[in-house]
Amino acid sequence: MIVNTLQETLSKNDKSGVQIENDQIKNHLWVFVNAQIVKPEFESLSKETVTLQQKSFYKFKLSLSNKFVTAVGKSGIVEFASAKLKQFEKKRAGNATSKHLLVDANNAGNGSKCTLILTESKAVAAFAISGLSEEQRDNYGIYNLRTKFVYSREGTSKMNENIQVGNLVKAIGLEYNKRYKYSEEIKTLRYQHIMLMTTHASMSASCVINFIHDNWPCIIQLPFISAFKAPIVKAAKLTEKLCFFSQRKYEEWKSNKNDWRTYKIKYYKDLGAHSAQEAKEYFRELPRHRIMLKYDEVQDDRTIQMAFCKNKADQRKEIEDDFMKKESERRRKSEPPETIYETTGSVNFSDFVRSELELSVYADNERSIPSLVDGLKPGQRKVMFTCIKRNDQVEVNVAQLAGSVTEHTAYHQDEASLSIISLAQNFVGSNNVNLLEPIGG
Repeated sequence: MIVNTLQETLSKNDKSGVQIENDQIKNHLWVFVNAQIVKPEFESLSKETVTLQQKSFYKFKLSLSNKFVTAVGKSGIVEFASAKLKQFEKKRAGNATSKHLLVDANNAGNGSKCTLILTESKAVAAFAISGLSEEQRDNYGIYNLRTKFVYSREGTSKMNENIQVGNLVKAIGLEYNKRYKYSEEIKTLRYQHIMLMTTHASMSASCVINFIHDNWPCIIQLPFISAFKAPIVKAAKLTEKLCFFSQRKYEEWKSNKNDWRTYKIKYYKDLGAHSAQEAKEYFRELPRHRIMLKYDEVQDDRTIQMAFCKNKADQRKEIEDDFMKKESERRRKSEPPETIYETTGSVNFSDFVRSELELSVYADNERSIPSLVDGLKPGQRKVMFTCIKRNDQVEVNVAQLAGSVTEHTAYHQDEASLSIISLAQNFVGSNNVNLLEPIGG
């Protein structure tokens, strides 16, 4: 009764527009009742809780005086609730201008040449920041997604409330009630272009494309989205430096170069593995490293929907099965993998999304399905290889062994400690014959 009365009164008198909820009032009130109850019944000898039914003694009607209500209204509960509500909204919507997420271009919102670079980790964001020149910082901003961008077409209303989605929308300057069909509408954005700087097999770039296509399909038809490519292999000898953007090109070079072993070969797992000096070189020759994504009418729409709609799962399985057969045949023949943009400066959305889907699923299956030969997954096999190489005769801490696994093998999956722990599990239901001793807690 007290809460309902205060809620109604405070809502009428408050001019701040804050909607006061009952729980917000209840959580900031202490109510003390002084009453005499005839023949009370308690649950224990400590007499802390009365067990007598309420109807046995509650026969009077409680009313609150205007003086009491006015006093509570002046207690600051409205201001406190307003501050809490604003704090909650800020937390829910996220802070798109946080220095940890967005490094704004100097001309963001003022120039038609501004491009927002989207990264999926701190390492890649640092790579982009170190690569931009002072002049480029005027028109290039960097937004760190922090992790894989997730968006579902089926839960649009809920997904649009997601912090990660909200931050990206704010950073670009998009509005849900606009179509952005013409270049004049694009000019209202803070950034008129975005450049995806992600790992090709992670699906993060395709998830961003899916999000934009689902909410603003007309933007896809404009030159709005591009992707960044960097060398995956480098060969150096004295002053000669060679860059290879695909494994196929590298293998062709090796087959035609008899003295390739005299070159210093360096492989790059992802963009974060490149140095700051290399980043500056790439951004000085940005047109060479920037791939424009082009719209190819209906085919692109169908492919994007196929990759992300729940009711298209059967089509995805067919594509994945075909790719796995081709990949198995390629590996059997020891042929290098194909890439969609080893020589071109542009690619359509259909080829880009399909390639990411195929590589992502294949890599996930390869990491998750044990081998028929030894029953081990690649991560577990690398752990066992390291253990045999170390040939320890005493107990080894998980953290120490994990460091050795990372050092001696090309371990690029999740934390090595997880694979080590799984190899030591022997409890019922672990579905595991432990190859390591489960010593310690």
